Amino acid sequence: CNSRSATVSESFTSFSTADSADLIIVNGYRIAARALELLQNARGSRPQAFVVAAGGGDTVPGAETHLFNLLSISGIHAKVTEPLNVRLPDTISGLWRGFPSLRVAEARVYSYFDGLKGPPLALLTNNKPLAVRAIDTFGRPWIILATPLGITTANNLCETGFYVPFIDRLARYACSELKRRGEEWIAGFPIKNPWYGSRLPARLLGMDQSLILQLQQQPVFTIETPGVYKVVPPSGKPYLQVVAPDTLESSLDYRLPDKKGVDTFRWTMVSPQELLSYLKQHGRTVGWLIPWLFFGLLLFAELMLREHRRE
Repeated sequence: CNSRSATVSESFTSFSTADSADLIIVNGYRIAARALELLQNARGSRPQAFVVAAGGGDTVPGAETHLFNLLSISGIHAKVTEPLNVRLPDTISGLWRGFPSLRVAEARVYSYFDGLKGPPLALLTNNKPLAVRAIDTFGRPWIILATPLGITTANNLCETGFYVPFIDRLARYACSELKRRGEEWIAGFPIKNPWYGSRLPARLLGMDQSLILQLQQQPVFTIETPGVYKVVPPSGKPYLQVVAPDTLESSLDYRLPDKKGVDTFRWTMVSPQELLSYLKQHGRTVGWLIPWLFFGLLLFAELMLREHRRE
């Protein structure tokens, strides 16, 4: 994205001002700004990305209806009796690398928009999406927030140290989506049709030369299965196109060890009576246990020595 930035009230937002920006951040809809409606429902002269806070008590009912229609969103503005915290999906990806923990306890959300659809980028502690990514019918990337930014009764985000890096990471992510939107095709995700409106159709073929899609008048299209496809454009030579899987389909599971620095084992508990009964049934004597007891003592000694060295 470009380095220039400007803050403009909805009342003074012009179509030309908004159309010249690479990234547009909209902090709620207090009025139905006509310039934003025109921008969101027009193809625009340049690729653009959006970060929009769609929820909050400050939003006038009906002012964000055109946005919901554009992104096929429906839901309600929900309030909670107990504040919710922010929960990140991970702390190792490029989006959230460097954050100290998955849960941001200092960030509290009192009201949010319940109904966001799309791959979640951040969650609330009730597992409702706080931020999702979406693609509109013109192939433009969007990040939709369920709670407003700035000074508001809906949350205390702007009072925390999480606020600035949170917005910065989302803005950078939106810009990266904008840059790679025309380069990478992702399975199951809307792809902007580069041949939209062309006089002759483009064909998408499988590696067995079977026809998968014929592209001409569709603004966007979707490929369900990742793989390598052959693209036959209206003019020019055919070429191969890689359709990548969505990286957000994978999940990261976290767990803490039982004791720090000590390997964990699976233990099966049996009573002395069960052990003696097993030995009797299989013709074993108590002396058969001596080598195993000796081995257990060696293992215990090794663990104690390892702990001693760390201290």
